[in-house]
Amino acid sequence: MNGKFIIFGFILVIIIAIVFTCNESSKEAKQELSLTMKEKNPVEWNQVKDIVANGREIGIIKKVSTPTHEAWVNEYQWRVGLDAEAKENLAIILAKYCGYWQNTDAYFVSIFGGQSGKKLAKYSIFGFKVY
Repeated sequence: MNGKFIIFGFILVIIIAIVFTCNESSKEAKQELSLTMKEKNPVEWNQVKDIVANGREIGIIKKVSTPTHEAWVNEYQWRVGLDAEAKENLAIILAKYCGYWQNTDAYFVSIFGGQSGKKLAKYSIFGFKVY
């Protein structure tokens, strides 16, 4: 009879340890999920935010709508002042800016001309495309 109590007690201790361990890892997972994208990558977020602010100051970025992942740029500066690589880099920055504001790591953006409203480019997981 004592042997059964010892085995039962040992099994009970193991079950309690497993439940406690699962509960602790669940707390860590919940804390990780509750972090915003800005909190997960503060250095990158600050860099992206500063680049967008600078783009607004120099006039290349006219407007950014983070809920719709859309941005409007100065068409003249877009067409004449930026080469293909710079356009793609700006699109990536704008996509990350929208993603961070929406608290998602889905980075995509459509870029429109600030004067004409025409779609100039887009960036998504499928790549960068200029129209």
